[in-house]
Amino acid sequence: MKRHFSWTLEGLLVDKNEDGVIDGLSLFIDLPAELMPPGLIDFMARAGLETTALSLNFFERAGQQWAMEFQQSDVTLCEVEDNRISLFYRNPEELSSLLSEMAASGDPAVDHPEHASIRSLADIWSGSGFGEVEEASPERHLDLNISWEDEIASAQLFKELGLFAARCGLYSTSLGLPLTGNPHTAIQLTVKGGRDASVQLREENHVEVIGSRTELPAMLHVLTGQRHWTANGTFGFWEQSEKMEERQDEVWYDKAWEDISEVELAQQGLADMEGQTFDAVNVYLSEPLQVRTTLMNEWQKRYPQFGRITVRSAFKPAFHWFREELLPNLPDGVQEIRIAAREENSAGGMELPIRWIQELYPIDALVEKEVGIPKDQVVFSLLKDLPHTYEVEAILEDGTVLQIGSLEVPVTRLPYLQQAGRFVYPTTGAVQAYSSGILAEDRLVPTDRERFYSFYMEEFVPDLIGKLAGYKKGQGHDRPFFDRMEIRVTMSEEEEKLGIDEERTSSMEALYEDLYFNTLDVFADWGIEMEGKPFDAPGGIHPFMEVEKGASPKASIKLYKWNDEQPKPLKTVKLIFKKDRFTHVEMLKGSQHIHNELEAASALPVTTTASGTTVLGGYSFQGRPIPVTEHVLPSGETFDAALKLTLFKRTVLYEAGHHANEISSTPAVERLAEDIQSYLKEMNVVVIPLANPDGTALLHKMTETHPEWKHHAARYNAVGLEFSQARYKDTVFGEANVMPHLMKKWAPDVIVDNHGIPGHEWVQPFAGYNSPPRFPVSYFLPSAKLYGIARLPQTGDTLHTDNLESIIRSISGKVAGTIIAEENRYWKERFRKYGNDWLPEVFPIEEGGHLHFYRHQIVTPKHPTSAVLRYPEWIAADIVSEAADEVVQGVALERCIEGQRLFNEGVLDAVVKQPIRLDSTGLAKKRQRPLQINS
Repeated sequence: MKRHFSWTLEGLLVDKNEDGVIDGLSLFIDLPAELMPPGLIDFMARAGLETTALSLNFFERAGQQWAMEFQQSDVTLCEVEDNRISLFYRNPEELSSLLSEMAASGDPAVDHPEHASIRSLADIWSGSGFGEVEEASPERHLDLNISWEDEIASAQLFKELGLFAARCGLYSTSLGLPLTGNPHTAIQLTVKGGRDASVQLREENHVEVIGSRTELPAMLHVLTGQRHWTANGTFGFWEQSEKMEERQDEVWYDKAWEDISEVELAQQGLADMEGQTFDAVNVYLSEPLQVRTTLMNEWQKRYPQFGRITVRSAFKPAFHWFREELLPNLPDGVQEIRIAAREENSAGGMELPIRWIQELYPIDALVEKEVGIPKDQVVFSLLKDLPHTYEVEAILEDGTVLQIGSLEVPVTRLPYLQQAGRFVYPTTGAVQAYSSGILAEDRLVPTDRERFYSFYMEEFVPDLIGKLAGYKKGQGHDRPFFDRMEIRVTMSEEEEKLGIDEERTSSMEALYEDLYFNTLDVFADWGIEMEGKPFDAPGGIHPFMEVEKGASPKASIKLYKWNDEQPKPLKTVKLIFKKDRFTHVEMLKGSQHIHNELEAASALPVTTTASGTTVLGGYSFQGRPIPVTEHVLPSGETFDAALKLTLFKRTVLYEAGHHANEISSTPAVERLAEDIQSYLKEMNVVVIPLANPDGTALLHKMTETHPEWKHHAARYNAVGLEFSQARYKDTVFGEANVMPHLMKKWAPDVIVDNHGIPGHEWVQPFAGYNSPPRFPVSYFLPSAKLYGIARLPQTGDTLHTDNLESIIRSISGKVAGTIIAEENRYWKERFRKYGNDWLPEVFPIEEGGHLHFYRHQIVTPKHPTSAVLRYPEWIAADIVSEAADEVVQGVALERCIEGQRLFNEGVLDAVVKQPIRLDSTGLAKKRQRPLQINS
């Protein structure tokens, strides 16, 4: 039976992988050698538009279900019968018109989204298809004109031009027709005769393909078959290679520091009192217990006139006092311990009112572990006018209340950076002598940490800022002042893992965190002073701490030079063709002409599994590859169009390893990949498994010495930049370009950013003891094993909020009944006891079923580079997971990985069955965005 031609003919458009999405055309075009109807170019572009995948075999017999035949006749028409499309034509002009009409059937493309541009020949096949776009969008309009000189026309050239048009159509969601004879289109492709076989960029958006009549078909064939270097190919990699210049380390400024130890200072204090008699002497030193015990025994023998000598820790002194002095002497029958702490209110202090409760953490768990009294029977109270820093009572079985100890903690006062009126009151060393229970001598002994920190902040940092006074515009924001600062410190300090959760006492880790974050705050303040906005990217700040028992304190500081030469604009203007490939490239780097030979080599070996293909997303600043794994149902075709796959199927994009010290996300997305196959009939899943390889390299270096510290210095990129803030900008930091590239390529529905929080207590004695003041809430201890954060645009409608709540319910359902839910309950109680019960605004909890989920702006990120804030009109949800993984090992890490996997899988479950509302008739294909996600 004869039928009319339609793009819905059964068997013409095929669904090879049976997912309900067109992924190929089964059509052989039996084009006579003498025919070159321009309308066929339009037809082939439309063929590309109709599918998500394509093989360029239209002119080869390869078992296709349909065939197109041409026959001259006294009438021009199309007949469809028995899987044959028969085109009868009176003359080539009418045939061309017929083909153009077939190409244009259906509704026209009325609203034209942004079209791509070709500013460099490397843009012909970009990472997102044909041409490059300024901004990501789920729609891509093809506005192209193809022309050729009659003198070089041939049947084979015409076929190659048709295949080129088909591939261009593949990457488009709408077409502007015709593709020939239209000099007003945005992009012009001209084929012309000439001796110099090459592809040339005459001006922006005007590409010329030049060669002899015999060379041109071969050159176009090679050009049409190229793949971008981020799509399993090499096209354009010559530009990336030019950008990856070798960088040399150059020390720009260095400084050394050393001093006598605090032990020697304490010894001097004792010697000064040698002629006096006391009942007791308490010495506070920031030294490990073994060293303090040795000193206590030595001094007890040397100074018998001092009575009982006790050497206490100057780091978390109350915790160690309780552990070393109260617990071993606890009377029998104790049922409850009550610890009263003085409310902190020192003048201008950065410390929280509950600072002295924080300094006890995790004393209740230690009591339970060592003497068996349950954690919830260790009770805190906070009193304003307590005579001592701490007073401790023990409640016996019969209700008797015993006073078992009191402690006055020695503190000092330091300025917080150079901020007028703001101070910190860290615990410090001391020699305290008592006669008849009265304090007779009280001498502060600055700890080694305190003296180095004071040198660093009061001498070194001001000197450094003075040397940076001639900085260039933009430094401190998109570019650093220095490449990195390496701070190497050796001291004798407390360093012990407690065997309670992941907790440890580590005064050197605390110093590390102070040096890192407080330096960032210094530069932030300087930026506000100089420009009215913070300098958030001063350069890498890399503290390397060495704990050496009994060592005298010493440090060295080296700054490595940043080469602030601005990269010159780079574009490819000519590709030279010989025999069967492009052999040379000509580029303009600024005004400099560069001529390079092209090697026929792959940019990166491709890894393909049953569900995914790993391609390159880009290269980091230090030249490390950043892989991206694209999980889709394979089509079996030569080329796939990511944007079109998102048009017809839901797409979720995961980013892992953004902050390198948050270590569970990468293994979590790798584990997710093992179970992802069952989702791919309904959706596409794109994964950046390691977004920050330079930070990861630094983390590996730092964990060689301290494998379980938090290592926040490794969270950002190689030069200490939060590279997400450099996204969508012209930047030398390649890691910042990966997400924008994938947004252009895939236009995903949902973004999931896997992150982490500290796995153990985060203290900074020189910043108010609490976690850094730059954060609006406290991260002093984990609030959960796993929680979520929402990024919500302020659009005024409820769609994004409703989507978020649906996703939260799905994730909560995955977590319910698991060890993660159990650990979340445990950590919520710990977080309440040490923070939320006292200061709920600083230690917030926002419930989301079986996990916390923060939705309010005080916690959620507000960076304009986050996907849903940049593209609220088509992104359905943008969320962050947080697992307590900085930096944990063993069972703790395994549970963080499992928590991240459950979170990620919960997102897939929420999205996978949501209906897609298509409007894909005629020359424009689109669907309703943002995707509506219902429980």
